[in-house]
Amino acid sequence: CCCCRRPGVSSCGAAGAAGTAWTCAAHIITAVIGSGVLSLAWGVAQLGWVAGPACMLCFAQEADLGLRLAAVP
Repeated sequence: CCCCRRPGVSSCGAAGAAGTAWTCAAHIITAVIGSGVLSLAWGVAQLGWVAGPACMLCFAQEADLGLRLAAVP
């Protein structure tokens, strides 16, 4: 409970932090990708049936071009 604070113990009862750099990166990636996937449907709905898919194809081409340019030795 919140009224009986002990040093080194969080309010949920866990002793110290159990996360690592890998779990931190995983949580950040899932948060960023999750919000992007959830907002994609709303964004396409706002653009409509013609402009929505057209913008998705345009951004896909730009992403492909960026990846190809970054892969050039």
